[in-house]
Amino acid sequence: MTKMKNLNKALELFARDVVFEAQRNIGAKYKGRKIDSSGRLRKGLMYTKKKNSSGMSITFGANSDLQDYASVVEYGRRKGAKAPPPDALKQWFKDKPVRYRKDGKFAKATKSDIDGMAYLIGQKIKKKGIAGRRYYGRAIERMMKKHEETIQAAFLEDLELNLVFDK
Repeated sequence: MTKMKNLNKALELFARDVVFEAQRNIGAKYKGRKIDSSGRLRKGLMYTKKKNSSGMSITFGANSDLQDYASVVEYGRRKGAKAPPPDALKQWFKDKPVRYRKDGKFAKATKSDIDGMAYLIGQKIKKKGIAGRRYYGRAIERMMKKHEETIQAAFLEDLELNLVFDK
């Protein structure tokens, strides 16, 4: 079994940079608004490395309790899909914070007002969908450009070190 120490090191650095860049993408403002209002998704991003029969694979994702949310933020939600859970929208109202208006003026929202807003916004999302933000996709593309030569050089160096010729 050959050791690909340089390649593993280059891929580890690549994976760390992808997660860092994805965290920056989430923290950056998108159309004047932060993508992750609570900061939980940004803190929950991670990667895993696995050795398999063809070498190694790197999987990017989020902590298990955030996987569904992370997927919706990355890829969006297609129109016609089921409405998001009202409780998740209510929590989003608190995290954002969303200000309630009544008769054109800001007002204190009652529980029934919040329930109504959650229902209406959920129906709008169900009808129109939500565009994905591609925070990981953009991070991978950007870091591939940055690390491509380093990864190739590490692979070639390991190949040279592990190449054995029979006499």
